[in-house]
Amino acid sequence: MPLKPTPQQRLFTHAARSFYVGLAIYVVGFFLLRTMLSSTIGVDDVEQMIYAQDWRWGYNPSQPPFYTWLVLVATRIMGGSALAPQLVRYGILFLTFVFMYACARRIIRDPDLQVLAAFAPVLIYFVGWGAHQGFTHSALVGATTTATLWAMFRVVERGTWGEYLVLGIAFGLGLQSKYNFGMLMAALLLAAGMDRAARSRVLAPRMLLPVTIGIAMLAPSIIWLLQGHDLRDVLGSYVTYKAGDVDGGGSSRLPALWSILRSSVSFIASFLVAAVVLFPQALRRLPGGGDAREPDCGRLLGRFLILIYGVFAIGALAGLLEHVKIRWMYPVLILFPLYYLYRAERVGVTIRQMARLRAVLLGFVGLTVVLWMLQPAFNGLLCGRCRLLEPYPALAEAIAADSGFVQGTIIAADEHIAGNFRARFPAARVVALPYPFYVPSASRSGGCLVVWNARNGETIPARLAKFLKSVAGVSVTGGDVVHFAEGVNRANHRALRLAYTSPVSCER
Repeated sequence: MPLKPTPQQRLFTHAARSFYVGLAIYVVGFFLLRTMLSSTIGVDDVEQMIYAQDWRWGYNPSQPPFYTWLVLVATRIMGGSALAPQLVRYGILFLTFVFMYACARRIIRDPDLQVLAAFAPVLIYFVGWGAHQGFTHSALVGATTTATLWAMFRVVERGTWGEYLVLGIAFGLGLQSKYNFGMLMAALLLAAGMDRAARSRVLAPRMLLPVTIGIAMLAPSIIWLLQGHDLRDVLGSYVTYKAGDVDGGGSSRLPALWSILRSSVSFIASFLVAAVVLFPQALRRLPGGGDAREPDCGRLLGRFLILIYGVFAIGALAGLLEHVKIRWMYPVLILFPLYYLYRAERVGVTIRQMARLRAVLLGFVGLTVVLWMLQPAFNGLLCGRCRLLEPYPALAEAIAADSGFVQGTIIAADEHIAGNFRARFPAARVVALPYPFYVPSASRSGGCLVVWNARNGETIPARLAKFLKSVAGVSVTGGDVVHFAEGVNRANHRALRLAYTSPVSCER
């Protein structure tokens, strides 16, 4: 039976207020911690800093443009600062938890458990730690998935025109977040259609409104995608074809199924260990009772999670999937803690169990803060290559002082140079060798700066020289003297040496 504690037994005097205050402390705290730790642009963010130089219906053929638009808005607000991608990252994280809480309030009765269920994804390593380090489109589709789930719950419960309109906007934003959101959208509609209480809402003519809105919001980007882009490149970012075999081959199907299981367990493992220890009753069969004709959003969520795995399994058995990456689990399994605690409450929870979960959540967040602060002190043990602590900002500052470069065109040999220099030189156009399909317009006048990693040579590498002439549309003339700037990674103490030259001009 659901827990009915007395007011004296409550974990939170005002549950909703405690949630929002706690969330604000969590998001703002990590935003400040990330800012103090390093002003270096993160691994996934450098790509977005490169793209966010102008407005387009598409940038990278494998991803919709919504995330880039958000970064572009942030760079305009922040003046191109390195804070821009962090503003987007933590804004997305904030909204993810807000919608998680909104969903929790519809499937969990106890106010205290609603708060804990909303924060429970923090116990997932790839959320509690990874979301602060990386993830761009996956994090965004995680937010739009929780928002879509909440909107679907409202449609199932009420079904007014307003609810269908909100669901349509959620569909559109989800599809603009990542193309594979279409699978999540289809699974959610199917899950609702299979539910006796929700079926009439899904089959109602009003459902044409959200589907139409979703497709209409994505249509301009699809039109852009179809104009000169290879759809196989797009599909290749979500599925992996076995070389020399059109359908992937039967030999790849079992490994594909295994990769689904392995990636799922890897993603959810840290939460699952804590959850099974704290709430083992959630693994039991749920008690009967209740009217199947009445909406049960928790039941709908469970069916949705099952159907998503059905979609993955079909893809594997059809030979389309060779492997499933761990990060693909983000928008799906970020919902698992919510469903697990829904099950626990259905069986019955105690005040002591909830108090222990609160303690574990606080402990995990505290440990994360400590480990984040200690990253520079353990010779790379806590951060591997420690990209966040590479001295790109200091090197960009040194090169700016030495070259006198302020605006014009920067041609960078790799995305890490390009993304970080974009933050230091917001008035410059940045062109990156790894992204030949994206060359921003040459509306910015000024000088020319060519930068590359000196370990690739102390003269302009051949690939970069070819790129300058044939892809970027830039001819480099004169000023062939090469200079160097060097710094040291604060965590693993590896030297980073950049070579650069400032030609007399970069002529279109």
